[in-house]
Amino acid sequence: MHHQVEKICRYKACLGCGLCVDEKSKQKMELYTDGYYHPSDKALIDPDFKKFCPGFGIYQKHKKKTEQEILYGPIVSPVVCGHATNKTINYQASSGGIITALCIHLLKNGLVDGILQVRQSHKDPTRTEPHLSSTIEDVLECMGSRYAPCSLFEHLREYLSTGKRLAVVGKPCDIAALKQYMAVYPEKTCNILYTFSMMCMGLPSHKATLEMTEYLGVDPQTIRNIRYRGFGWPGKAVVESQDGTKKECTYIQSWGAILGRDTLFRCKLCPNGFGEFADISCGDAWYCKNGNPSFNNDEAGRSFIFIRSDKGKELVEQAIADGAIVVEPYDMKEMPFIQKSQYQRKVNIPIRYVLYKILVNPQFRLKGFRLIHLCKIAGVRSLIKDGRGFIGRWWRGYKGHKKC
Repeated sequence: MHHQVEKICRYKACLGCGLCVDEKSKQKMELYTDGYYHPSDKALIDPDFKKFCPGFGIYQKHKKKTEQEILYGPIVSPVVCGHATNKTINYQASSGGIITALCIHLLKNGLVDGILQVRQSHKDPTRTEPHLSSTIEDVLECMGSRYAPCSLFEHLREYLSTGKRLAVVGKPCDIAALKQYMAVYPEKTCNILYTFSMMCMGLPSHKATLEMTEYLGVDPQTIRNIRYRGFGWPGKAVVESQDGTKKECTYIQSWGAILGRDTLFRCKLCPNGFGEFADISCGDAWYCKNGNPSFNNDEAGRSFIFIRSDKGKELVEQAIADGAIVVEPYDMKEMPFIQKSQYQRKVNIPIRYVLYKILVNPQFRLKGFRLIHLCKIAGVRSLIKDGRGFIGRWWRGYKGHKKC
């Protein structure tokens, strides 16, 4: 493995996106025993990968002027919440189905030729793979959350070489890496027209999925299908065996007790959980009851819609006019309560960042996130408490990686 890539993996900062692997490389990404994808030992690495690898840092060039932008990222239009008008999509999607509806709108209206997104692997249902969707049926197959690692950009250069106009759906870190890559190679990536991101609290390992199947008493060798969420809001995690038997558990059990407790260490110092590099980012707009989010499967799903670029705003307005989605105003004062973990991680990023640079990776850099202002929002007591917890998590979980 390239020595700089090996170092990023050792620092638990490799997100496994696949952008660093050179297009001439025959061997690309592999699943390692830490439960995440990293470049193969024999993979050829892009000589300029340090300029765009999010393991070395994330650089926000947009100047954040308001406190709302400092907390949630660039916003060119008021934050709204909404859902897909198609009742099947709204019911089966993880949240309100906004990203699915927008992807279908792009294809139906000929605005793009393909959507790069992820789906369940056809070879191994416990794994997730990248897929270039060119039909509505493809998009629907990719609908729903995949709480599992995937090298989204492993074949990006092949897709770009076709000249097709693309939209990309990815995790916040995927889109941040892609935007930095696009800045390094603007000519190669000029046909990437739209980017979408969901909000993210961390990337569970492949081992977490296996742990969930074990919890449900299902042999991974017999699995036909895994659904992490959906079919209700937030929906249940469902593992289906080849004989048609289904085992399920609640969102609190799957994410809260298993998946969310085995996330990449690098995710714990992510300043980008709200997906602020995408044209449009979405997340669960939970209903707030008694100061807490309500996880009630009887309610129709709805999503926040953060519009972060002019073309994103134009796309949302077109989708509303065409009846693909419906939206309503949202009171941002509820955000710290219904997305409490997301909010707390963001305001406490400065102390995590400093500790990570001291304890683990002195090369890591964050730029443009107004860290001093975030300190003021968090307060000294919150920073100290969060810093102590971060050190504890580092001490308990910081280990190296080995190949499967």
